Amino acid sequence: MPEPDRGESPAAHLEPLLDAAAAGIAATSPFGAGRIAFVDADRLRTALAALCPSPVEVTREDNAWSVTVRGLPIAAEGADIDAVIDEVIAALRAQAGRQVDRFHDAPLHYGEWTLWQLIHLSSDAQLREWSIGGACVHLS
Repeated sequence: MPEPDRGESPAAHLEPLLDAAAAGIAATSPFGAGRIAFVDADRLRTALAALCPSPVEVTREDNAWSVTVRGLPIAAEGADIDAVIDEVIAALRAQAGRQVDRFHDAPLHYGEWTLWQLIHLSSDAQLREWSIGGACVHLS
């Protein structure tokens, strides 16, 4: 990528990449030894949700809901399923934040990367739909 003119904003060089990404066209730029991709966040989130099945398991027993997340130290329990799911979503966001800090020490494997990107790109409503929509539910 050429150096910007003294009077030109560096952001002007990003505009074609951002326009392409918004249109759904692959847009990349060299960065270090690799490339950086510019993509529409909503399209990426939708693709990641399709690639990453929900690891949420819901159990209803004795008028209480128990929710666990396979492979993660996340669990919540309570009488109100909405409150329990809210607690799990908050725990997923906290875990994703810790993973970002850990990433500087060791790269994430593909499954972790997919999950953490999905969490970062999703609203709470989208995470609720994704987690419950594919959850394994056990009723006793």
